[in-house]
Amino acid sequence: MKFIILAHQRTGTHLLSTALNSHPDISCLPEECVDIDIKKGASVRGKIVMYNQLHGKFEDNFGLRIIHLLRDPRDTAISDILNDRDKAENENHDAHYYKKEPIKYHNIEKGFLQYKTDIINRYMWEVQKALPQSIPTIEVRYEELTKGKEVRRIPKKPAERILHFLGVKYRTLTTDLFKSPNKIK
Repeated sequence: MKFIILAHQRTGTHLLSTALNSHPDISCLPEECVDIDIKKGASVRGKIVMYNQLHGKFEDNFGLRIIHLLRDPRDTAISDILNDRDKAENENHDAHYYKKEPIKYHNIEKGFLQYKTDIINRYMWEVQKALPQSIPTIEVRYEELTKGKEVRRIPKKPAERILHFLGVKYRTLTTDLFKSPNKIK
């Protein structure tokens, strides 16, 4: 079986693909890869596809399943803005790693944040409208995967739901990524 994780950037695709790769029957490739199976013997193969990479991807995809990963658009916009800022300053964005000191978000202009949030909302609406009813799709929220804390494993209920959708037996989905506990100031 084939699947894609369909999402906007900064919505937890790395988290979910890392967790799915911890299952012995699943191989999930990052968005940069083409069609290479990184795990020998995996019966379920997937790939990350970002909204802006969707160009006729739904045509002739017999047997494809879609995991539509969603995140609060305001949080996605903040993560996107901070990622761009950190790249400009030649720093790694700390979204996946725990830091004890608070991150100062107060320098994000509210008008720009609203502009980015509106763009993400428009993308989400356009993609949801374009998803063909003939392709099995499950919506998964980033917030249900993280529960607002560090993520060493995906909570049981969403993990069971995702694995059932992919047709594999339940097994704990682990990851070594962390959700930053820092709040907006």
